[in-house]
Amino acid sequence: MINIDQICLHSAYTVLTRCLAPEEPAMPRLTLNRIRNAKLPPNKKQIFLWDEDAKGLGVRITGSAKVFIFQSRMLMPDKNGILKPSTFRIKIGGCDSVLLEDARNVARRYAAQVAEGIDPRQARQRTAENEATERQERKRQDVTIGKAWPTYMEERRPNWSTKYYSDHERIISPGGKQKKRGKGLTVAGPLASIANLPLSSVTADSIKKWLADEQPKRPTETRRAFEMLRTFLNWCEADKRYHGLAPPNACSAKIKKDNLTKKNSRDDALQREQLSVWFASVRRYENKVLSAYVQMLFLIGARREELLSLKWSDVDFRWKKVHILGKGAVPRDLPLTPYVAALLSKLPRRNEWVFSSTRGKEGRLQSPTKAFQKMMSRAEIDDITLHGLRRSFSTLSEWLETPVGIVYQIQGHEPSATAEKHYKKRPVDLLRKWHIKIEAWILEEAGVEVPGADQETGFRLVKIV
Repeated sequence: MINIDQICLHSAYTVLTRCLAPEEPAMPRLTLNRIRNAKLPPNKKQIFLWDEDAKGLGVRITGSAKVFIFQSRMLMPDKNGILKPSTFRIKIGGCDSVLLEDARNVARRYAAQVAEGIDPRQARQRTAENEATERQERKRQDVTIGKAWPTYMEERRPNWSTKYYSDHERIISPGGKQKKRGKGLTVAGPLASIANLPLSSVTADSIKKWLADEQPKRPTETRRAFEMLRTFLNWCEADKRYHGLAPPNACSAKIKKDNLTKKNSRDDALQREQLSVWFASVRRYENKVLSAYVQMLFLIGARREELLSLKWSDVDFRWKKVHILGKGAVPRDLPLTPYVAALLSKLPRRNEWVFSSTRGKEGRLQSPTKAFQKMMSRAEIDDITLHGLRRSFSTLSEWLETPVGIVYQIQGHEPSATAEKHYKKRPVDLLRKWHIKIEAWILEEAGVEVPGADQETGFRLVKIV
């Protein structure tokens, strides 16, 4: 129901506004010739030409330009909040860029707003803000997976290892580049086929279609790409720049279960009877840096990237320990066992890296997989991976009934029990006691002859029975 008082108040306001409108002297309507021929008098800084067709429309003429303007009066609050009549002026546009009839239409619209008690300046500002928001949203809607992916990688980089970062680069790479090693061109990553897909178009159906295309060709890589994509979409949802564009459930557990083959857990590990042929093949390998890397990887049970990033400053021959930056950038100290110390002491010191390389981009080994496969082929040992060496260290240590907590700490595993996590902090010398036993037993089973002493490392290498 309409309030009579409101009607009266609005009517009074309308009448008052019209009474306050500027009174312009009668003059002809604006025409193009009138505007074109108008000149600024020498003693004037500006003059105005007014239009009789559109109330408030005028042309402001200065020494440098002719501009369409709208001028009117309305009640506006002063600094104390009291409504007072005030004159305002709005620029419509230059006479050389705005048509006269368009300027009239704009002036009539502004006049209608004034009649309703609306400030055209505020209305125009709100319109501009809404248009800017709409443009920004349209631009946001067009963001593709490939455009947001580098931003995601760069912001998450401090929390990732070098290998994990490079895996994200490779998984979405379009391919077609010359291989750094070997001949031929690189292959496109599993996510390359949907890199141009807008985030706003990511749906469960689009992910299913992508999986159907990629899964038959490379199931393991596709599974890894799916996991990375799911983490990426969760990050997008939490970031205000991409929030609400792609539903995180597009990579739900159900889609994974229904569209990806089940991952088979690897159980590759060296057997006790394989140790002799394994060591014989690895120690004969031509590249002694690669040979030492593979042996050390096995004898300390480390992750491959932990060892590749080892620097000479991390090796302490005096106090017989090695400082390793583990998974999640968590550091840990390991014993420097006698045989490993002998291996490291013979390596060339070309640069800061322990496992240096003259061909590596960073001056160190990058991908020892092919060399390791060649070693295994010569030893005629099948299905052993570099990560399988880590599993081998853990498995073979049970022959000596080594406490599992000792093995976990050496390998950098998370403690599996409250007591291990909060109450047992083993020093390096206690780890060394067991680690030397494990190394000596492995070398004995392999039939590796150990020298009696090493002057440079300060260790006396003996065979423990």
